[in-house]
Amino acid sequence: MEFYFLQLSFFLMYSFFFYFFRSKEIIKWYLFIAFMHLSLLMGLRSYLVGTDTQLYMNYFLNQNTSYNSNGALIYNIFSKFIFQLANGNYTIFILLMSALSVFFFLASLIKLENDFISVFLSIYIYITYYFYFDSFNMQRQMLAVSIAMYSVCLFIEGKNIKSVLLLLLAIGIHSTAFLALINFFLVRVKKNGKYLTLLILFMTVILFSYNKILMIFSMFFSHYNMYVNSMNNSSLSAGGGVLFLGSFFILISLLSFFMIDIKKDNIFAFTLFSTIMGSIFYIVGRNSQLIIRIANYLLIFVPVFMPTAIKKISNKFLEKRLVELFGIFIIILIGLVIMYYKLANNFSGVVPYSTSFKF
Repeated sequence: MEFYFLQLSFFLMYSFFFYFFRSKEIIKWYLFIAFMHLSLLMGLRSYLVGTDTQLYMNYFLNQNTSYNSNGALIYNIFSKFIFQLANGNYTIFILLMSALSVFFFLASLIKLENDFISVFLSIYIYITYYFYFDSFNMQRQMLAVSIAMYSVCLFIEGKNIKSVLLLLLAIGIHSTAFLALINFFLVRVKKNGKYLTLLILFMTVILFSYNKILMIFSMFFSHYNMYVNSMNNSSLSAGGGVLFLGSFFILISLLSFFMIDIKKDNIFAFTLFSTIMGSIFYIVGRNSQLIIRIANYLLIFVPVFMPTAIKKISNKFLEKRLVELFGIFIIILIGLVIMYYKLANNFSGVVPYSTSFKF
């Protein structure tokens, strides 16, 4: 566990250095260094790091496509291509998967954030709130999450064809990525109290009908049969303090909604709505691993939402700088608590760290 906190300290050190050179050009170099750091850390891990890593290694080395019922056609094609290109070298495959996952997240930040502090906090939340470490385990799905996130960014920019193509790519990597369509809807929906209330009620009803919906879904992708009735199955429960996290995200979201005129900033309004919807997944579906994993398609925008929310809320106070610093302190403190708690309980199977790189 100490190794990961050393990596976090390294991230904080070079972030502190770049803080004094905050031009847009410098931010690109900062993102490049963060990309290299996070990609290499994830990509050079051994097959022992990450609960499902060994399983995926065996699939790759044996070119086993038996999980294609889970909607992994494009993933299988990519796996076969790298297998032939790299002569069956799994290290190269996992390094490429890791790099792509980190790249699409950081590329999304470039489109959604515009100042250094926000970018820094977004990456900090991505790491400490465990989105990054979840990628060590469910790497295929988190790659799909990152690609789907970027596709939404393109949709916001009006690049609809590129957006749809990227979403189809994400679905071909992991079938659950079709649920990212919720984000496309949230981009377009009116951002007011009436629609927010209706969406909350609708999402809650849908989640309480979880088993019926899952039974229909598993007719097409049989892998998900294991999650039917998982709400009552402790072995498939999510754990990890998701009730606390969901409640915390909703608290910040509602404070933002009532204190800020969100109609003036459609991107912020979208990330707020997405955060609330994802938090409902966390709270209602806290006893189901699958629902929590699906929530990532919505909550991946939390790293974008939180820094902007703190900034906008602080602008409502006379001592806005002091309020902003307090908000940043809370984000950092909760991130440290989450990271410590999850690493101490070895969520995603990332402890201890070992590398496949031969020195």
